[in-house]
This record gives sequence, structure tokens and C-alpha cells, in this order.
Amino acid sequence: YIPFDINSTKIKDVIRIYIPIPKSIRKNLNCMLHKDNSPSFKIYEKNNSRYCFWCNKWGNPANFIADIEWISYKDAYKKLISLYR
Repeated sequence: YIPFDINSTKIKDVIRIYIPIPKSIRKNLNCMLHKDNSPSFKIYEKNNSRYCFWCNKWGNPANFIADIEWISYKDAYKKLISLYR
């Protein structure tokens, strides 16, 4: 068993698997977890996380996968490992 460092996976790369996002992320994006008429989704590259100001969803790459696929964090973590190993 080799531990997987979740912080070695960039959150913007994980999000790009599910939705197209610009290379330069300076503005808020529309949240893909709810109908979003005004951009409320922010990616924080420095701490490798994301947050939606409307639906209050936040977290690391595995949290994002869990939220978008409606699966447990444990299953999302396993999926993240399979994507990046």
C-alpha cells in the first residue's frame, strides 16, 4: 500500500474532467452543483480547494468528486487515486 497525497492533485485539473474551465481562473465560475445564474463558484489554487458562495459546498479534489457524483468521500478518494495513479 502506497499512500496517496491528495494535495499532489490540482483541484482545477480534477474539475476540468467534469466541466471546461479557463486556464486562467481569475473570476468566479458558475457552480455545476446547482442552477447558477450568477457565478458563485471559486477555485483557490493556493490551498487546492474550491467554494461555492451560494450552496456552501467546499473542499479538496476528493470532496469535489463526492459532491458532483453524489458518492461517499471514501469512494471519491478511491476514484481520485484511480484517475491519477
